[in-house]
Amino acid sequence: MKNLPDVLLRLFFGGALFALGIAILQYGSGGSIVNCQATQSKTASCTTTERLAFSQEIIEEKTIDNIAQGKVAIINATRSDVDGTAQDIQFFRVLVVTRKGVSYQIGQDGKDPAEAEAVAEKINFLIQNPNTSPIQLDYSSKTMNWLGWGAIALGVIVSLFMRTEQRSI
Repeated sequence: MKNLPDVLLRLFFGGALFALGIAILQYGSGGSIVNCQATQSKTASCTTTERLAFSQEIIEEKTIDNIAQGKVAIINATRSDVDGTAQDIQFFRVLVVTRKGVSYQIGQDGKDPAEAEAVAEKINFLIQNPNTSPIQLDYSSKTMNWLGWGAIALGVIVSLFMRTEQRSI
């Protein structure tokens, strides 16, 4: 029979890891899914679904119709930290332009220009070839998902399956 402090300690650490995993999945793994579909009038229609990764609860769903072009915006900005230091940063935003000339942001801002160009090229290809299959762009964080599920699994392993050495007197 195991001693009570050992069981309680394992349950405490297992529960802490389990709670950490749930917190990572719920608050660190949110994202958005963009579904774009071509129309016969050489435009595209995209639906952006903002969601939480843990519960897969849809937060907001927005549809953009009559997209005529996808392009990449290079944004240069200055970020001020709490201590007063300023830092120049650059990031890339994928925009789609409708027939009326209105621009909408697709997905999340990134730091890789090649990735942003690839998304814009996919949208432009979809517009030029109306018979192609729809595209789906997933902007959730795969790393955070792995970290969250890993912490949950480790918590279960620690609390249920770890054996401790028993001493017999």
